[in-house]
Amino acid sequence: IGAAGSASGLDEVITHEVGHNWFYGILASNERDHPWLDEGLNSYYEQRYMRRYYGKEGIGIGGLEQLFPPNAYSSINELGYLFLARDRRALPPDSHSDAFSLVGYVLQAYMTPAMALRWLERAAGTERFDRAMQRYFAQWSFKHPYPEDLQASWSAAGVEAPWFFDAMLAGKYADPALTKVKRSAGGDWELTVRHKGETAGPFPVSALQDGKLIETAWFNPPASGDLQTIRFQAPEADAFVIDHDRQTLDLYRSNNQRRTGGLFPRLEPVRVKILAPLENSTRTLIGVTPWVGWNNYDKTQLGLAIYNTPVPTRRFQYFLLPGFGLGSKEWTGLADAQLRFYPGGGVPRMTLGLSAKTFQLDYQPVFDTYRRYYRIVPQLRMELRSRHKNDRHAIVARTMFFGVETLDIGADGQLEGTSFENSNIQELRYEGARSSLPNPYSYRTALEWQSYRLPAGSREQYLRLSAEWRQELYYRPKRRVTARLFAGYFLVNSRREAGAVSDLLARGSFALNPQGFNDYRFDQVFFGRSDQEGIWAQQVSQNEGGFKNAFGAPYRTQTGNSNNFILSLNLKADLPFRLPLPIKPWFDMGYYDDATPTGRDLLLKDQLLWSGGLMLEFFKGRFEV
Repeated sequence: IGAAGSASGLDEVITHEVGHNWFYGILASNERDHPWLDEGLNSYYEQRYMRRYYGKEGIGIGGLEQLFPPNAYSSINELGYLFLARDRRALPPDSHSDAFSLVGYVLQAYMTPAMALRWLERAAGTERFDRAMQRYFAQWSFKHPYPEDLQASWSAAGVEAPWFFDAMLAGKYADPALTKVKRSAGGDWELTVRHKGETAGPFPVSALQDGKLIETAWFNPPASGDLQTIRFQAPEADAFVIDHDRQTLDLYRSNNQRRTGGLFPRLEPVRVKILAPLENSTRTLIGVTPWVGWNNYDKTQLGLAIYNTPVPTRRFQYFLLPGFGLGSKEWTGLADAQLRFYPGGGVPRMTLGLSAKTFQLDYQPVFDTYRRYYRIVPQLRMELRSRHKNDRHAIVARTMFFGVETLDIGADGQLEGTSFENSNIQELRYEGARSSLPNPYSYRTALEWQSYRLPAGSREQYLRLSAEWRQELYYRPKRRVTARLFAGYFLVNSRREAGAVSDLLARGSFALNPQGFNDYRFDQVFFGRSDQEGIWAQQVSQNEGGFKNAFGAPYRTQTGNSNNFILSLNLKADLPFRLPLPIKPWFDMGYYDDATPTGRDLLLKDQLLWSGGLMLEFFKGRFEV
């Protein structure tokens, strides 16, 4: 028993640890194979104790409950359950203890079973539930019970709960939906409930009048099928809600309510709110949040983010971020929308996405005008099932549509207008990662195809293959060396031996020095994407060759770029000792094959580049100097 932030917090910990005298001290189940039989049952009684003596399930986590919308969640535990279950990242609580991540172990071995037991207690009645648990205790004291023994004891005591063991042993979820409300010929209400989840358990239905609870009744799910009609005698009711007091583990509560009349079935249809991170099941929330951005052409940008609440995970999520550049006097912005599917089997999660962005590309002082670019990317991401809890891998297919504004110059040298040069690129990639210590790694391999037409009219094309491996090697706790390997080769390139690289005459060239001028896919964020000099011309991104020192725009068509292949190694390391500043040594080495006519006679030493130095790294590598 360690430090606690309050007397009630200390009491909660003591209660939990004393509870282990029963689970697992007397009821000696296998905590490695079936951790929920110990921690889950024990957490249920701990929470029951806290509700009795403190009026709430627990002390909470840092006051996070204060952020919840009113009546949105019963506890931080429910939010945690939904966070994993909605995104199909939750393992069945009956999984082996080694299968869980740290957060997953707390949520799925402790909290999910405790909430499910609370659900069973309310459905069966406390007295009946207690008799069933006391029978289990009497029958299995000083023995080694398994989940099937718990189920048999309950059944002998008259408590049948197949849905509970569906949830514990197989991780199945419940999702009852109230789809229709109408009056019967006798004046009662007829409610149609569709059980959309993988299992169905008992559920309470409440009748409301003017937003106030007037009556609640429990119902059992149908023996077969997913449709159920129930009758409710509450003639004065103007709305009905499934699980008004949040007593069940319901995956989606937004389909739980219906008015008895009117155009909108939800109790409070739509509300616009400043800063709306958390979903509220009783209403549709649209969040709005001001944002400020900057680049060297649009200068300061002011905008408004418009989105639907992102936590917990939604099937459909969108963010719209329109903005206005005070320097360019032009509209800018980004947008992203994602629709998630859960096919199951080898593809537990699939995401169909659409993203877009537009900003100014540069400023042309001769004509006192800006050039804009836009990018629109539809994408399909299929996450594949992994055997290991810390493994993630996926297949991603995307098409990138671009438009780059060009200046139309007349014969007299005057600007006659602008037009967009449009193009598209197709990409298919496989990527994955293992996050477990001591040596986590990630990898990515991609095929990219583009067909384009040169100004002279000829049709050109390329198919390029790239692969990246990033490895972290810990030589002591919290001290590591990070190594990154990258290789890229053109399987097909009609401009392989052209006299140009990394420009409109030879597109898709590999670069040891990824900077704004050769970010032809507009994947990265640059403050001065087209700058030729100054601090913003020194910005680099850590993709492709990953060199940390900027070669600069003068080298954009020669040194470090290739229409054939490149190889690179990037290293950085934590020092063995701590300093006031996050200083790290780094070293980059790379080879680029110059296949242009002027590069045919270059020697190995001319195409093998290296550099090294010291860097400051902040925010886990998101910002480096």
